[in-house]
Amino acid sequence: MGLTRRETMALAGALAAAPRTALAGSAPPPPVFADFGLGVPSRATFDEAIDKGADFLVAPIVASKDGTLIAAPDVELSAYTDVAHRPEFADRRRNQTVDGDAASGWFSEDFTPAELKSLAAGPAPRGGGRPPPAAPGLLALQEVIDIARAGSVRQARVVGVSPRLVSPAYFAARELNLEPRLADLIRLNGYDSKAAAMIVQAHEPAALTALAGLSGIRRVQLVDAEGRPPDPSAMRYAAMIDADGLKTVNGWAGAIGAVESMLIQPGPKGAITATGLTRAVHDAGLRLYARAAPPAQHEPYGAPRARLVALFLAGADGVMCADVNLAVKARGAAMDRLRGEG
Repeated sequence: MGLTRRETMALAGALAAAPRTALAGSAPPPPVFADFGLGVPSRATFDEAIDKGADFLVAPIVASKDGTLIAAPDVELSAYTDVAHRPEFADRRRNQTVDGDAASGWFSEDFTPAELKSLAAGPAPRGGGRPPPAAPGLLALQEVIDIARAGSVRQARVVGVSPRLVSPAYFAARELNLEPRLADLIRLNGYDSKAAAMIVQAHEPAALTALAGLSGIRRVQLVDAEGRPPDPSAMRYAAMIDADGLKTVNGWAGAIGAVESMLIQPGPKGAITATGLTRAVHDAGLRLYARAAPPAQHEPYGAPRARLVALFLAGADGVMCADVNLAVKARGAAMDRLRGEG
């Protein structure tokens, strides 16, 4: 699990700036979140992630016609299901504005839970082909919770769930508010506590603020390297992470979920250096979760692992990553390195 010479050289800058976190102490190590991004989470992929060491399952959630919370990466369905090839749903195609952008297709709120679960789901094939007939259907959030609990029993350790609110303002405008429905599910499953194995994520501060009034669950404000949440009245992401902005975010969330490039950057001679964001976030009394970037095309061998190690060394309180196995190994390598320096 140790670092290669190339990784050791690359991580020198990150190690120099690394706060002494739970990695080197007796506290539980930073969790690994199984986060498949715009991919479609299935029972099989979640089970595999648990068996490889995932501590949390990230479940992006949208609403069905009756308000059931469904694990799906986007409100428009055609990019990740076979809905466009289902003649019985042809008349439901329409134009819509989602988060300020024009969209054309099929939208989750026009379908019942049974209809959504009947759709073959998976990565959209190249050339617009149809997903394979055996592709799994979409999961309800309750099913994801059940998978995490079954995995906890199977692995004899706690596996949590991290719902990610997808376009909550869009659903609120259609009287399908995600927040009260999620709060009800949180209470029903006994997660209504900051100590519970659930952490809710969202880009939109208004959604997290609304949830804060309904539940004691932990909340994460997602931030990107540029831009702002869909709500035009919301702060820009850059403003959220300056000293005053972090104090403001502390009013509705207990953590920042930042993209990888905000925590680490390429340095001279192939080194990876920490940006200092972790220290600023911690000084504001918040946690910082890193959202790892997927491997880049033609990236050198070992580079994705080196970047993951650097995120842990930079003091991330957890890492969200599609490759759970690699993230768990990177966490172990970072722990070994910090213990060796201690």
